This record gives sequence, structure tokens and C-alpha cells, in this order.
Amino acid sequence: MISRILQRFYQFILYIFSDKRLSLLLLLPFFFLCSLSGQGNGNIIDSIYSRVLGEMRQIEVILPREYEAERAQTYEVIYVLDGQYYREQIPFIYRWTVESGYMPQSILVIIPNTFIDGINQRMRDFTPSRREAEEYPGVQSGGADRFLGFLQNELDPYINEHYRTNGSKTLIGSSLSGLLVVHAFFNQPDFFTSFVASDPSIWWDDQFVLNMPDKKLANCLQSACTFWVAGIEDTYEGMGIKKLDSLLQSVGDPRWKCRIYQNETHFSVQHKAFYDGLRFSFLGYDAKMTLRFHPTGGILEDGKSIGVHFFNVNPLLTTTYTTDGSVPTRSSMQLHKNDELIIEKPTKVSIKTFGNRDAYNESRIADFKSGTAFSPMPDTKSESSASITYSYYRKDGDDFGKRNMTRQASTTIDKKSEEIELQKSRDEMVHRIESSFEIEREGYYVFGITARGGAKIFIDGSKLIDYEKEGNDEQSFIVPLKLGTHSIALELTTIDMTDEIQFICFYAGYGTDDWWQSEPVQILPAFK
Repeated sequence: MISRILQRFYQFILYIFSDKRLSLLLLLPFFFLCSLSGQGNGNIIDSIYSRVLGEMRQIEVILPREYEAERAQTYEVIYVLDGQYYREQIPFIYRWTVESGYMPQSILVIIPNTFIDGINQRMRDFTPSRREAEEYPGVQSGGADRFLGFLQNELDPYINEHYRTNGSKTLIGSSLSGLLVVHAFFNQPDFFTSFVASDPSIWWDDQFVLNMPDKKLANCLQSACTFWVAGIEDTYEGMGIKKLDSLLQSVGDPRWKCRIYQNETHFSVQHKAFYDGLRFSFLGYDAKMTLRFHPTGGILEDGKSIGVHFFNVNPLLTTTYTTDGSVPTRSSMQLHKNDELIIEKPTKVSIKTFGNRDAYNESRIADFKSGTAFSPMPDTKSESSASITYSYYRKDGDDFGKRNMTRQASTTIDKKSEEIELQKSRDEMVHRIESSFEIEREGYYVFGITARGGAKIFIDGSKLIDYEKEGNDEQSFIVPLKLGTHSIALELTTIDMTDEIQFICFYAGYGTDDWWQSEPVQILPAFK
């Protein structure tokens, strides 16, 4: 009985938003805000005639901040329904999510509703079935498929023609427009990459949207899309979300999720729902930043094990590993933050994080090979052993480390210096640092480097680390060293003047626990 009353209440709310006079009153603050902030903000006001709908449709396009500067970059499109209500809110949430590192820059397309004779046509456009009822006098319904036809066959091609898009698309809506999102998910799961619905009006026409043949659900399972639905505790059943939640749980696809919020209303939940929905849709985008383990490779002495420590593993992602050479799956052995793998024999550890989109799955391989401890250099006492040689040159061509000797410069730095000041340039620069260091305790040593442009590390002439800027910019290598003097050479690439280089070395002994918490070994001065 209570759920039926709540359903009637939301039907009344929908009718209010479709009423001519009240709609104008509710939209007055919106027009006032537009007059204050809609000018000069770089947004593009546009319109397109829809043959499918038989009317002009206004749109507002919000481009990424670097759109003009990054001419080769393409972007996902986020389509925002009920655009006049969310013109301020969703762009704010989107920018916050981008700046937090949880999703990439995208193109936002705001789609306001059409008004005919002052009546909001959202019920016409967002409902999947026609319903004649006394509670909706003069209001049309059942046009969801036509509206989706407009999105798919007219608006999306128009956006692709006029802007640099990459083919990925997200559809966002709430309440009645959330109903359209749910309807689109079940009927066009391959057209959109992600679906985000806040408290959708699934109750419409006795939950018509959920009365689907099994074939539709099977098509959804074949799709790689993500589906996020938010609801509130008070109307979980009355809005029809309970039935949808049960359906999603029975399928068990981790890319489909329904979340119920407490102490929220139909309207207040939107902010949380949109933010969490975007994060869920792009879950895995930040995998490169959140998956951290060391060492990332090394040389294993016979009978002397190595511990690989996982400093950070995103708890929202599934992270698994294998040690038999196979590619990890979601069902492989799982990893968590602060886990440690003990490597006792030559092994390739394959690690994979699984996001909600295959494009954001991240794979790493930590390769540990068999070897012996490095012997020291011949005993040489000279002035050069007390100094550091630093040379640099501009990078020419596409091959990493290709030299232009006519531009090379070199200098000598005292080992007692507190820091090495790298040559700054707006161009890509290659820096080579050569020196020697003393080992006073025999055992494993971990050498780590962070360099955005790429790095090579040589110990006693053997290359331990070699990666370019396209790869992971934080790597480490564990190697056994004997007592005595050893040589080190670093070749680093800086992309521009903002690059920061970090180099560090730890003594790990043989089986030393928590080596990363010990005092670093001073091999070279810090880089500036």
C-alpha cells in the first residue's frame, strides 16, 4: 500500500514538471543562471533538425579544455538528458571527476527537453510505452524508441562529423530520463559504452521496461557496456528498482551495478549518483597510477629468495596474477594492497587489473631471472672515482637515445654535491650520468627510477632497466652485489621543463623484510 502511494506521489511530481505554468516558474532560476554563466564560457550552443522527431532540437556542447591545443586527440562523448536541469550540475561533477584522475577528458553534449505549448515533452520522449490516463491530460507518452532513433541516427552522427570523437559514448539521465537510460541499455547495449541512471522511473506502466524477452538480456550479456543504477532506500520498491536490482544480481556481471543510498531524496541523490556513476563507468582508467609494486624485475641468486611487495592495489578493481606464464583472468589468484609474493626460483609474474572497460585493463610482467652476484670493478684509485660525469643532448628522431654528438655537452660533478641540476629545455633531452659507488654489505640491492620520458640503468655495464615514455614511468630492479666498487650509469629522457626525476636505492640483504622502510643507500645526489 505504501509503495503504491509513493508511486502516485512521483507520478504527481512528473505531472508538475509537464505542466505549462509550473514548468515556466521552475525554469526561471535556470534562465537566470544561464544569463550569468552561459556567456563566454566556451560552450557551444547549437541545434539540429530531427526528421525522426519532426522538430528542431537544441544542444549545448562542452569541449575539453585542451581540445584546441591537442589537435590529434579524440574524445568520448557524454550525452546528458534532461539538459536544462543538469546544465550546471553534471559539467561540475564531470570536471571534478576528471581532475581527480578517475576519467579522461570528454565531450559533453547537453540535450534540453522540447516544450510544446509550454508543456515539457520529457514524458513523450523518455517513456517506452504509450499510456492514456486521466492523471496526464494533454501529455503524450511512448516515444522512447523514436528518441533513441534521434540519438543514434541523427545526433550522434552530427557530433561525430563536427567534433573529434573516438566512438565511445555514455548516456546519463535521472527519473524519467533515467528510465530512458534503462530502456536504452536493454534495447541498444552495443550503441553506448556506459549507461548511468539516477533513481529511474522503472515503475512506468507496471514496470514495462523490465518485461522483456530473455533474448534482450542475452544481448546485453554479449555487450561490453557498463550499467550503473542509483536508487534511494525509501522508494527502492515503489520506483521499481528492487526488481531491476534482483535481475542484475542474478546475472552477476561486475560491470552492472545497482546502488541504494540512505538518507537521500529523489533529487538529492542525483549528485552522488552521477559522480559514483561516472567513476564506475571509467573504473580502471587510473590503474596505471594505482598499481604499484617493487621490485618490477631482477636477478635471483640460487637459494636466495626475493620478496615482491605490492604497495598499492586499487580495492575497487580486480587484480590477479599468475606465475606459470599464462595470462591472468578474473578468476586467477587475487592481489591486495600490502601483499607480498616470495620468489624462490626464476619466474615471470604476470599481473593484470580488470576495469569495467577492457580498454582500461592494465597488464604488467615482473621478470626474475637466474644469475650470480655482480663482482666489483678492479681496484682503481683515481680522481675520476670521486666524481660524477654528466652529459646531455637533445633527442633527435624517434629512436630512444639517438645522439646528435654536435650538440652534446658534458660536465664533471663532485660526488659530495647535494644535487645534480639537470639541463632544462622545452625539447626532449637525454641526460647521461656516470659514476661509481662502494658496496659495504653484500646482498640484494633494489634500484628504482621514476622518469616520465623513459630511463635506462646500467650496473657494472649490465643493463637492468630500459623503458620508454609509453610504458610505466616507475620501475625498479633487484640485483645481488658483492663487496667493493661498482659502476653505475643512468640515461634519462626529460620531455619538457616540468619533468622531475627520482632515483633511489635500498639494501634488501638476503630475505630482509620491509626493505623499503629502511634508510635509502646514497648512490647519487638527488636530481633537480
